[in-house]
Amino acid sequence: FVTKHKRLIQIAFVLLIVPPFAFFGLESYTRSMRGADDVAHVDGVAVSQREFEEAKRTQLERLRAVYGRAVDAAALDTPETRDALLEALVSQRLVTAAALNARLTLSDDTLREMILANPSFQRDGRFDVATYRQLLRAQGMTEQAYEERLRHDVMVGQLMQAIAETAIASRAGAEQLV
Repeated sequence: FVTKHKRLIQIAFVLLIVPPFAFFGLESYTRSMRGADDVAHVDGVAVSQREFEEAKRTQLERLRAVYGRAVDAAALDTPETRDALLEALVSQRLVTAAALNARLTLSDDTLREMILANPSFQRDGRFDVATYRQLLRAQGMTEQAYEERLRHDVMVGQLMQAIAETAIASRAGAEQLV
């Protein structure tokens, strides 16, 4: 039967396979292309589900570093912790957007000096390229990713410092200091 009706079986097979893919597979694909997997938008930039999951993983690693391996990942997966984590991601994006709008930068020379001076990357008091690369690999980062993260952190730090230095104390607070 199969060899005699090969064409009929092919048509039946196509009719069974193509419609579900066309309706569900393509919709799923186009939804991810539209950004339906985004959990938030900040200043026109999306916070993706992947970024959110990465932040959850990082938070869990930090807690395990402090409290040991006994930290249960399921206990942290509550609506409250997810909301707090999303709020933290949104806040980070807002601060980053403000730093970019303020045109804060870090020169390549300053970046290089910071990396060379970091004691974690030194062996016998001198910068060691092998140690630098090994530590970055252990954290799952490339040199470029680390440098971008460092630039970002310094840029945000500059903004936070500028805000702190321009803060105006209330009259009551000033009187308590005097």
